[in-house]
Amino acid sequence: MHTRILSCKKGFTLVEVFIAMVILAFGVMAFIALQSASIQARAHSQRLTNATELTSSLLDELMVSDPQTLSNGNDVVNVDGVNYSRTWVIESNIPVNSLNRIRVTTQWNEKNKSKSVQLAAVIPQ
Repeated sequence: MHTRILSCKKGFTLVEVFIAMVILAFGVMAFIALQSASIQARAHSQRLTNATELTSSLLDELMVSDPQTLSNGNDVVNVDGVNYSRTWVIESNIPVNSLNRIRVTTQWNEKNKSKSVQLAAVIPQ
C-alpha cells in the first residue's frame, strides 16, 4: 500500500505579504496626498469667499451713498490673518451720461501670488 502524504500549505508566502503591503502603502500615500490637496482647496475657497464678501459689502455701501460725495479710495481689511486690500474707483458718465460706474477690486496674496476679485455696478449721478 502506498501512503500518500498530502501537504496542504495554508497561509501566505512572504512575497505575497510584501506585495500586499506595497499596494496598501501606495493607497495610503494617495489618500494622504488627496487629503492635502483637499485642505489647500478649502483654504483657497475660504479666502476667495472672504474677498468676494468684502468686495460685495463695500460695493453695496457705495451704491447707497450720495453720488455727489463718492470718490476713489482704498483700505485694508484683515480677516483670519489674511490682509485684503480693497480699491474702489468711481467713473463718471460711464457707460452713458448721467450714470456712474463703481468698480471695487479686492486683492490678497496666496502662495506668493496676487489674487483678486472685482465687482462693478452702475448708479445714477
